[in-house]
Formats: sequence, C-alpha cells, structure tokens
Amino acid sequence: MQRQVTLRELENFVSVAERASLTLGAEAVGITQPAVSASLRNLESTLGVSLLV
Repeated sequence: MQRQVTLRELENFVSVAERASLTLGAEAVGITQPAVSASLRNLESTLGVSLLV
C-alpha cells in the first residue's frame, strides 16, 4: 500500500514555495530547515516527482 501525503508535508511545501526559501519556510511553520528538507524529500518520494527545481 502506498504511503499517504500528510497535511504537514503539504503545509511545509506551501510555506517554502510562498517564500522561495527553505529557511524562511521552516521558520514560518516553526520547525528546522533540515526537518523541512526531509519533509519535502518524503513528499517528492510519495508523489514520484521533483518539487522546487
């Protein structure tokens, strides 16, 4: 069974995309930049696409 996308992953992606910055996106959602990066990697893996290229 394929893993489901989480709301947190989507929130993290939107935050980064709106700010065009991993660091600012992470600050906006209150987590570290490495945690946002890991969240985006998981989202990319689940969707099978590259995001923010």
